Amino acid sequence: MQSNTIRTNAFENAKSRATTSPTIPSPFKWLRDLNAGLIAYFQFKDLSDEQLRNVGITKRQQSKASLRQFMPRDDR
Repeated sequence: MQSNTIRTNAFENAKSRATTSPTIPSPFKWLRDLNAGLIAYFQFKDLSDEQLRNVGITKRQQSKASLRQFMPRDDR
């Protein structure tokens, strides 16, 4: 019974090593993140009044939140 458990663990370890490949850091990660932020910004700005009401915010709060994204931060 114990040998079966050892063999199972060894098989699982070999399986995980076979599927793991080294990751190469992308030099364009910042561009991907910037693009995702830009898409999220425009999707948020395109919400209708009814959709904003469902979320629980007003058009004024939406505008204020959108502008806050580009304001200087105090934590730096």
